[in-house]
Amino acid sequence: SKENIRKGLANGIGKEGQYIVIHSGIEIRAFSDINVDIEDKKREIGIEKDVPVIGMIACFKPQKAPLNFIWVAERVCSIFPKAKFVLVGDGELRPKIEELIGALNLKNQVILTGWRRDIPELIHTFDILVLTSLWEGLPRVFLEAEASGKPIVATNVDGAKEVIIHGVNGFLIEPSDLNRLAERVIWLIKHRDSAEKMGQKGREMVLPAFDIDRMVRDIEKLYGE
Repeated sequence: SKENIRKGLANGIGKEGQYIVIHSGIEIRAFSDINVDIEDKKREIGIEKDVPVIGMIACFKPQKAPLNFIWVAERVCSIFPKAKFVLVGDGELRPKIEELIGALNLKNQVILTGWRRDIPELIHTFDILVLTSLWEGLPRVFLEAEASGKPIVATNVDGAKEVIIHGVNGFLIEPSDLNRLAERVIWLIKHRDSAEKMGQKGREMVLPAFDIDRMVRDIEKLYGE
């Protein structure tokens, strides 16, 4: 992301002419053009019909702050007790995550799926994608959610603002501001029409700038120079 260049220069790493941004691309059609029975997929992971589904896909490591996702779930479920929070991934913080879920009495609201290979299908079961990271480059999961037409609530770190325009296709909140993160999730649950429009805006933004084929061409061109 451009923000990574700014940080590098600010820390005396190289000179401006030594940097170029090549955004990490995804296979957009793998997320935008899939045929999935959403109700069946929800049943597979234990989600009832017609309940809000908020998902996060991340390694369970300090950078991603997955414990903050659980705290956001606690705040949202105080307003929408039937909401389901799906945390996809695994890692070193899993014991602490499970402990916090138990302490907050959220075992019926939070689903830990472990590592999965069906990410495109899972994202289509979400109503909202959340990412609570403390730092990033430019998360590919943002692009995957946008290609799937999902609004995003995320922390305003590094390259996030290069793909999320606050109030247009999602919301950017300062890291660890759990109340604001929860407020934005609650707002999207309450305003489903607006959430759908934001998801559509994201789908429009991700095409074609973040296509994986463009990324490969840009890398090839750079090496050729």
